[in-house]
Amino acid sequence: MNVFNTDNLRNKQRFPVAMIYGIICSIICAILIAAFYQVFHGWYYSLIYVGAALAIGNVIKYMGRGIDIKFSILAVLCFILCLGLAEFFRYAFMLQTISFQLFTYSLTEFFGNLFTADPYNIVRIIIIAYSGYVAYYTAKIV
Repeated sequence: MNVFNTDNLRNKQRFPVAMIYGIICSIICAILIAAFYQVFHGWYYSLIYVGAALAIGNVIKYMGRGIDIKFSILAVLCFILCLGLAEFFRYAFMLQTISFQLFTYSLTEFFGNLFTADPYNIVRIIIIAYSGYVAYYTAKIV
């Protein structure tokens, strides 16, 4: 017995809508993460990544109505965009300026500090990997 009518579900998919709302949600989540960083510091700051990944995955799921794997890949890519923009907004909030050099500096600083030999960075990498997993599996309906 087939529970889902996959042909009907495929006809109702809206990938461009999911892409637009996923990018908007990742920008909003990046601003919230950067604002959260102004209050909390340390490895537990990375726990908000799980909430951001869950929000991005659910927005893509409900707005895109997708059952294909491309919706899950879109959620992971939007989550990676959210990570990069969160670091950019964090530096922009601290320095109170916005420039392209600040964006490149924030990305190199984030990825450079992420892979240093520190126990907190190992925890951050695990939390970021788990957040990508959450975004991947919450983005599609079936």
